[in-house]
Amino acid sequence: MAALAGADMHRQGDIDGRGNLSQNGLDRFCEFFFSICLDRIAFMDNMLNLEALLSESIDDGLLISDTPKGPVRLHFSAGLLPFWFPALGPE
Repeated sequence: MAALAGADMHRQGDIDGRGNLSQNGLDRFCEFFFSICLDRIAFMDNMLNLEALLSESIDDGLLISDTPKGPVRLHFSAGLLPFWFPALGPE
């Protein structure tokens, strides 16, 4: 909130932009705003990668679900024993 309030500050001296508002405060708010935007983009990119990983795990049979959009659970089958528990069962 401080960054937003700084964008509406009154001008701080003669070299702080034109008009009544502070150019320095606006610059700091823009830097704050764009850093939040980049953070959200990185978060969404990570979420999309997680969705791809989830989809791949379902396709490989490691996870199963009763419905296409339902919750998933681990799938323990004899064929996946070497994946889930390496060196535990017969190879």
